[in-house]
Amino acid sequence: MEKFIIQGGVPLSGEIVPAGNKNAALPILAACLLTDEELVIGNVPNIRDVQSMLGLLERLGVKVEWTGDNEVKLQADSVSSTEVDEELASRIRASFLVAGPLLARFGEVKMPPPGGDTIGRRRLDAHLDAFRDLGAKVDGDVWIEMSAPKDGLTATRIFMDEPSVMGTENALLAAALTEGPTTIANAACEPHVQDLARLLCKMGAEIDGIGSNVMNVRGQKKLGGAEHTVCPDHIEIASFMALAAATSGELRIRGIIPQDLEGIRRHFRRIGLQTMEESGDLMVPPEQKLTIKDDHGEAIPQIDDGLARLPGRPDLDRPRPRHPGQGHDPDPREDVREPAVLRRQARRDGRSDPPQRPPQGGREWSEPSSWRPTGEPGHPGGNGDAHRGARRAGHLGDRQRRADRPRLRADRRAAPRSGRPHRAGRLRTRAGLGSLQTL
Repeated sequence: MEKFIIQGGVPLSGEIVPAGNKNAALPILAACLLTDEELVIGNVPNIRDVQSMLGLLERLGVKVEWTGDNEVKLQADSVSSTEVDEELASRIRASFLVAGPLLARFGEVKMPPPGGDTIGRRRLDAHLDAFRDLGAKVDGDVWIEMSAPKDGLTATRIFMDEPSVMGTENALLAAALTEGPTTIANAACEPHVQDLARLLCKMGAEIDGIGSNVMNVRGQKKLGGAEHTVCPDHIEIASFMALAAATSGELRIRGIIPQDLEGIRRHFRRIGLQTMEESGDLMVPPEQKLTIKDDHGEAIPQIDDGLARLPGRPDLDRPRPRHPGQGHDPDPREDVREPAVLRRQARRDGRSDPPQRPPQGGREWSEPSSWRPTGEPGHPGGNGDAHRGARRAGHLGDRQRRADRPRLRADRRAAPRSGRPHRAGRLRTRAGLGSLQTL
């Protein structure tokens, strides 16, 4: 069995050359479909996702050649199909990034459902809405067929209903080859989105607002070839910065792009870590004293990762199983939002109930028996005896004895549901259930 043996207690010091950003490399590779001229891309991480994207491009007819350990040459002058291979597309989520270039250049594309990790709901609506705004016709449910009008896509204003990274990238790719000015509002502005925009500018598009949430793209009728180096992975850089800070080490990070690290460096300054630029590198001085700086008004600072805004628990955002005789069998990667009745707190024993789904077709929903009290002796509201069990059935009313209430609240606060923060003062109990429902 392979394992890591880590001997701690010493500073981590030295210098690193960060790998290329995978999330920048994938849309940049897809951009080769916008032109029949050659693209030469450097600092490409030779990892499985990149290999899958290159395999998908080769299946479409793109010429692919590795010219170095991390350099690849692409030329899409003999694209033979606009239908994407289903098996190759199922390997990576980024397979959907070829939709924008194929639609803009060839006027049609047929896309299978993309693959990728299941980390909650991963909508395609942002992509499809952008294509519709540009004038494309979108049909299909599992397989998606898109076609442009006879005279091509039309430059317009696109408002992203969410700042989707891949959605913004697909809109950028399509708009770059759509003649005229297109505005993308509420756009994602992560470093990998900026890197794609920098490549498109080298190919001939004109893009203003790179790094902001509003980008103005002046697309061209034809784009050319270019040479480009993929930006370094800002997440890897931040990880090594944190290691140096935690161990009081000295670190030099080679070949950074300063604007890609503005947010990261600001957050590190909030805990007292100072960094400096030197000859295109980032320096982390040693022996720094880390002290968290309060927000204005002595408020407790936090670094928001966006997870608190997710619509539901990722472990419940799973595909709906088929119910016999009730409609089609959804694709295993279909996004399905869970009904509100399933968003429960953990039981009083700390274990979570397994996900249950109401049957389709509008049938009446009844709570599974696993949500009922388990009959622990002496527990308020339990069904350890016939009297308490009758109360659960509603024969004796829903009101508990006043003496029981403090214990009920204490028990139910002790096991908040995993994945959702406990919000004091916003909880309501249901009599006799031994579980907690969040308003």
